Amino acid sequence: ESIISPSVLRVKPKCDVFGRCGSCTWRHVPYEMQWTAKHRGAQHSLEKRGVKTTSVPCDLFPASEPFHYRNRIQLRVMNSQLGYTARKSHDFVPIHRCPIADEAINQVLQQTTEESLGRHKVEVEVLDDGTIRKTWDSRHAASGFRQINTAQNLRLRQWIQEHVQGQDELLDLYGGDGNLSRDLTGKFSRIDCVDVGVPETPEQPLPEHFHFHRSETLPWLKHARLAPDKQRVAFIDPPRAGLGASFGVIERELRRCNVTEIIAVGCDVEAWARDISWFLQKGWRLEHIALFDFFPQTPHFESVAHLFV
Repeated sequence: ESIISPSVLRVKPKCDVFGRCGSCTWRHVPYEMQWTAKHRGAQHSLEKRGVKTTSVPCDLFPASEPFHYRNRIQLRVMNSQLGYTARKSHDFVPIHRCPIADEAINQVLQQTTEESLGRHKVEVEVLDDGTIRKTWDSRHAASGFRQINTAQNLRLRQWIQEHVQGQDELLDLYGGDGNLSRDLTGKFSRIDCVDVGVPETPEQPLPEHFHFHRSETLPWLKHARLAPDKQRVAFIDPPRAGLGASFGVIERELRRCNVTEIIAVGCDVEAWARDISWFLQKGWRLEHIALFDFFPQTPHFESVAHLFV
């Protein structure tokens, strides 16, 4: 609530709206300390749930760029200004640039402000080819969900490519646009990507053995007609709350589908650690862990577990 005596380690945030904006909460913390808190926090979250990590390899991937990493931001429009909302409120916080947004986004904010007359909100993103895309007055990620940290997302995909051992087929559950599975078309005879938000028309052409399914994960698993003689890998990248109450049924369906290897990804470390502990209780083996800082200047990061049965 107030600073009585500031730490000598405290950093002066280079942001005009820090403390009011609801985006960054750790701008006053040196980045090295942010990353230490995150990877130690992941270890603590696992161990307090009985997951012993001392003999499990853990690969650490801090952000190479703690600023200007966001390839997409969502802004509100009010009184001919663009801005964020304050933390835990709907109060408007006007901005002229954002220190964690890609510089290509900052360069078009003035122009975007001029285009905002009569609008309510805008999503501004820089695509992989450098093109700027603006989506006005639509739901979040209406143009398709993308991981907001391009560099770290590439490192995550590369880590998965190097570590997944591979079976006959791959189930990419909660798979979005196939972010984690698109690079693996040469490794599996069939890939099924399942999500409520899969694209109707993929941005990139995919081979015939890559299949999108617009569906909730659990109903699809229950009704999927999969060859019984195939062994499978499953990628599981659920929303922030993790598998939660559906864990038991999903784990049972994975076994029925001959899944023997899992890559489990989570953006909330507590929910992820809980799910991993449940997998171990069901007889799965934790082989490897990796932690990726997708969200510098905040407490959030991505956690990955490699499991076998």
